[in-house]
Amino acid sequence: MSSIITAIFTIVLSLASCASIRLPETEVKELSQYLLVQDKEGLKVAIEPLFDERKTKRLFGLNLVSEGILPVLVVAENHSSKSRYFLRKNEFLIGLDLESTETAESPNPAKLKSEMDMASGALIVTVIAMPFISTALYPIFGKLHTEAQIIVQNLKEKELLEKTLAPGGSQYGFVYFHFPNKKISRDNLIIQIKAVNLEGGGILTFIYYLNRAG
Repeated sequence: MSSIITAIFTIVLSLASCASIRLPETEVKELSQYLLVQDKEGLKVAIEPLFDERKTKRLFGLNLVSEGILPVLVVAENHSSKSRYFLRKNEFLIGLDLESTETAESPNPAKLKSEMDMASGALIVTVIAMPFISTALYPIFGKLHTEAQIIVQNLKEKELLEKTLAPGGSQYGFVYFHFPNKKISRDNLIIQIKAVNLEGGGILTFIYYLNRAG
């Protein structure tokens, strides 16, 4: 069984202590209020990683961080007058900043392929969205069925969707990164986000240094 599936089972088992679940909507701020925000060719993208265990439990119904899953809110706005953009979620990466003296504009590509296990932003979303609360699991988890469905549905509803951003358009949602060793710290972590300009085909790369988020 993979480490990701093990993490999923651990999460489902933790639902045994859940009573009535009421989960809040995602709160989105003005882009200028985010500490990690960049503007490239009129495409403004902000991210907000949720390291606070209490906040993740309030938003998702369980403590994702303690299970080795880091939720990252992505907020994008297209301020270009002509270009359309598409966020390439399957190319979102997280890794160690091995050379902290480098600038965000010229990162060392090797640092995103460090000893830290890398995962695409869609990886955990895909796994969690799988029907792991399936008929085969119902006899095992019994009374957890309803609570698990609520939490899984909430994860899916808060997920960043793949869509084309027309001029003036915006989108937001979470991507989920999995840390197999369950050790999550903002120190020396960087996140890479990629978007494609659908008019010219150019690729925009956004690099965020998480330890600069305060």
